[in-house]
Amino acid sequence: MNLLLIIIIGILILSAIFIWSKNNKNKTIKIKPELKSELELSSIDFVEKFKNLTISGGTLRFWGNWFGKPMDNYHEIKMVEFKNETKELTLILGEMEKVRIWNPSNVIIGQKELRIEKADKILFEWYYYGKDKTEENLRFQSYIKEGIKIKFETDFMNNKQKANCELSEPALRIIGY
Repeated sequence: MNLLLIIIIGILILSAIFIWSKNNKNKTIKIKPELKSELELSSIDFVEKFKNLTISGGTLRFWGNWFGKPMDNYHEIKMVEFKNETKELTLILGEMEKVRIWNPSNVIIGQKELRIEKADKILFEWYYYGKDKTEENLRFQSYIKEGIKIKFETDFMNNKQKANCELSEPALRIIGY
């Protein structure tokens, strides 16, 4: 009798497994997605939420062109503004530097970087480091998207600086250490 009982229980278990697997054949198992490591915002949302965001500072890159040597300077965003009429996003940095970005799109905040994927023009203005913050010590680098290239101009170091820009690179990156 014990053997017969074991066989019946075995048949019932196999039947239950078969019925369960047939009923669940077309169902997918939902796995809880991991938290995103990046946050994507519009320029307006970025400005509105800036005070509540944690953004690390870092080194500047414009369309792949480093400002200075890679990772040898540090810039922290202190304030942001957006002019809707001109579609201009302004980042005000720690030493009164300004990064002005026209028609920015895809503001992405990662763990160690802020990235703006696209823009039409970027103007970076800073005061000559180590000198007084006066009008005569104000310097600039200008990056203008013109078709398939980036036009670069600067008044720093007698215009001897050249830019190595690539349209495939994000318009702006602030890369943290």
